[in-house]
Amino acid sequence: MKGFFSILLCTAMLSFPLFLRAQETEYSFFEIVDDSNSQPLVYATVIMTRTGIGVISDEKGNFRIPNRFIQANDTLRISSIGYRTTKFNIISSNKGNIQQFRIKRQIEALNEVVLNFNKKQKNLSARRIVIEAIKKIQDNYSRTPFAFTAYYRDYQKIIDAEELEPDHPLKFQEYVNLNEGIVKVFDEGFGTNKYSSDLNQAVLFSYGLNKSFYTDSVLSRPYDNYNEKYLKNVTVSPLGGNELYLLHIGDAVRNHDVKSFSFVDVLENDFVRNHHFKIDKLMYQDEEAIYKIDFTSSVLGMDKYFKASGSIYIDKHNFAIHQLQYVNRDARSKAPLYEVNVAYKNHGDQFYLNYLMFNNYFDVKHGDIFKVEKVNYHYESDTFTIVFNHGLNADSIRDPRRQFNFYYKKKRIEIVRINIVNQKTIRVAVFPFDDEVERKEFPDDIAYDIKNLQDVLGNTINQGPTIKVKQYRELFVQEVETESGLNKELKFVKKTSPLAQSEIYIKEGIDKFWVNSPLKESEQ
Repeated sequence: MKGFFSILLCTAMLSFPLFLRAQETEYSFFEIVDDSNSQPLVYATVIMTRTGIGVISDEKGNFRIPNRFIQANDTLRISSIGYRTTKFNIISSNKGNIQQFRIKRQIEALNEVVLNFNKKQKNLSARRIVIEAIKKIQDNYSRTPFAFTAYYRDYQKIIDAEELEPDHPLKFQEYVNLNEGIVKVFDEGFGTNKYSSDLNQAVLFSYGLNKSFYTDSVLSRPYDNYNEKYLKNVTVSPLGGNELYLLHIGDAVRNHDVKSFSFVDVLENDFVRNHHFKIDKLMYQDEEAIYKIDFTSSVLGMDKYFKASGSIYIDKHNFAIHQLQYVNRDARSKAPLYEVNVAYKNHGDQFYLNYLMFNNYFDVKHGDIFKVEKVNYHYESDTFTIVFNHGLNADSIRDPRRQFNFYYKKKRIEIVRINIVNQKTIRVAVFPFDDEVERKEFPDDIAYDIKNLQDVLGNTINQGPTIKVKQYRELFVQEVETESGLNKELKFVKKTSPLAQSEIYIKEGIDKFWVNSPLKESEQ
């Protein structure tokens, strides 16, 4: 944490990739709804019983399957915590029709099943159940090498575009900058460090920007946390890494012994201490009884700034953690800062990742705002050249020593004079501040703050329409290999470079996986 004013967030400061993946052309579309109220059943697990390959329904309960995978008499097995696991017959469709599946609930109130508890469990508090679940991580999750293949995607949604012009295209876009692909993740086991171990790697089978959805270059810029794109009250994880590895930081179960995100922090040391717990109900999945335990954060000195809440789903019999949902909010505005949703599924006698989501919110100034395009430092003359994107109104320079601020190693640099080179360019002369070494590039330890200027149209610098955007990063597992060692001859994803810079690995047999792109309005 940074003082009392920031929380740890795992999110990549990377731009979107610039190449396109090969895309399927014929799909059948499906929708899962709650039978009692017809509401979408989100993040349900869908398995093709013939092949064992699966997908996860999205936030609208939708999913798609390529028609080439569907044969006569094929069935799907759909499961979700709190619902009856159900099989459905499916048929392929070339007409774009959406086939709907209705799933019935399977929930019992805690007081209705208390007689089924054994004596030991009957006396367990919510807090004690969570403590036992964390202790049992070493038993319930694989400590030997395994792998899974998953559909990965990241994209953005506009939350509030009221300040944009009526005809601005972002007002009407549901998905922006959608990147997606198929990735295989090799994990040496829960006893190893996810980031530092060379035995924990990932391979891209496909990846790229889906250009059938809207793209926007402003939203894809790296965070500057200052003028244009910024995360309010948030600091980025010091672990670093690309989009995929920063997403994995959100898996606090897998990373139970290292720092993940506030206020889970190090799960096995901090989670129980930082939260209050209450048993909500007993639920079922595949006939297994699961506690749903709700919680709220209670962190000394932080409650007036941030407030987290969520639910953790714990198996009644073996204390395995099935799912962890977490939301951290600004305590004053109640606005969400980030959300985490991680789920595990039983394969044999142990649990493996089923899906992982880490979504955060950011603000971005969008539109043709008056701003600085670049600043160059000239060592030989002790001057800074400032280039603006619009013509500068010279009369708006009224108090240069307040409007132009330069700092070297956090100490203010004194200004000598300002010269106007042309309408978009000015040169600021300063007193010498560093005679130790000649610099040919803009020094990393120099900062600047330019304010209260106007362009020729009357626009104030760095002021313009601000929109709130939600950044999604999601991983949906399609196949788990409970025993899979690492083949070091594979072409691995570079952990510290954007996914767009990683090489795509083509291998026979990978065509059994597919991207589960969200439905566009034309498909709905």
